[in-house]
Amino acid sequence: MDQKEVGLKYDFGSFGTSLAFFEITRANASQDPATLQFAVNGLQRNRGIELNVFGEPVPSLRLLGGVAAIDGRLVRTAGHTFDGKAAPGVPDITINLYGEYDLPAWLLPGVTATGRVIHTARQFYDQGNRQVVPDWTRVDTGLRCTFVGSWGKPVTLRADIVNVFNKNYYASSGFSGIMSLGTPRTYLLSAQMDF
Repeated sequence: MDQKEVGLKYDFGSFGTSLAFFEITRANASQDPATLQFAVNGLQRNRGIELNVFGEPVPSLRLLGGVAAIDGRLVRTAGHTFDGKAAPGVPDITINLYGEYDLPAWLLPGVTATGRVIHTARQFYDQGNRQVVPDWTRVDTGLRCTFVGSWGKPVTLRADIVNVFNKNYYASSGFSGIMSLGTPRTYLLSAQMDF
C-alpha cells in the first residue's frame, strides 16, 4: 500500500478546521463469481479531499463534522478490463455531522441533546460498475444526563435512537461480494459510573 497525504489544520480557539488531500494506492482484491476465490486484479487508487470542522461556535453547542470527496479508480487490471472504472465500495461523497447541545439548567439541568446525520453517496458493488448501491442518509438522536452519584463520582445516563426514520439501506459493499444491511431503528440505553 502506498499513501500520500498533505493537509492543514487551524484552531481558531473555540472552533477549528482541517483540510487534507490524499492519494492511497493498494492492491485491488476481487472475488471470481465462478470459483468464489479471491485474487489480486490490479490496483485501487483513491484520490480525495477531506474537510473537517469542530468546536463550540456558541456556548453550549458543540459540533463535529466532515465531508470527504473520493475518486476511487481501478488501474492496471488484468487485460485492462476494468481500468478507469470506479472502485467498488467507494462512495464519491461522505458527509458526517454530529452536534450536541447542553439544555439550559432551568429546563433540564445536566441534560445534553445529541444528534448525528450521516450521508453516503451511491457506490458500485462490482468492478464492471453495473450494480449500484444507492445513496443513503441516516439520522440519529439522543439525550445524555450527567450528575454526581451519592458516592461523589460522575454518573452518565444515555438514551439514543439510531436510524430515527427507520430507513432501509446498505451500509457497505465491497470486493468480497457481501453487502451489509444498515442498522434498523434501534433504541439504546446505557449507564456509565465512575468509582
